[in-house]
Amino acid sequence: MANYALAIDVGGTFTDVVLSNLDTGDFHLVKVPSTPSDPSMGFMEGLRKVLDKSGIHGSSLRRIFHGTTIATNAILEGKGTTVGLIVSDGFKYVLEIARQGMPRLVSNHVWVKPERPVPPERIFEVAERIEFTGETV
Repeated sequence: MANYALAIDVGGTFTDVVLSNLDTGDFHLVKVPSTPSDPSMGFMEGLRKVLDKSGIHGSSLRRIFHGTTIATNAILEGKGTTVGLIVSDGFKYVLEIARQGMPRLVSNHVWVKPERPVPPERIFEVAERIEFTGETV
């Protein structure tokens, strides 16, 4: 029996699907429209189309990887509702500092930081955090 992996990325406009034969490296690509009101529709349509296109039966799938850019796009486009953020004490300004993703194509002094998705007045610090064990620290 063949060994296939499926990767599906549901975006705000399109859903991209890659079906890969893990033994041979052969692959099939499909792009279908996303359905913003119900992202599962694009997922299922992409799955059906790539299986039909390849002639592969779903029982040959050994791994399925799913990703989405819907939330990222909503933040970048400034869509959605007003949100707040709860952070550990001392991390209120981590979004304002924002040095990690700074583009350095031209000059470090020319880049203007984009508006933050959550401004400091809607960020609330708490003096404790939860360990992986569930214990309050």
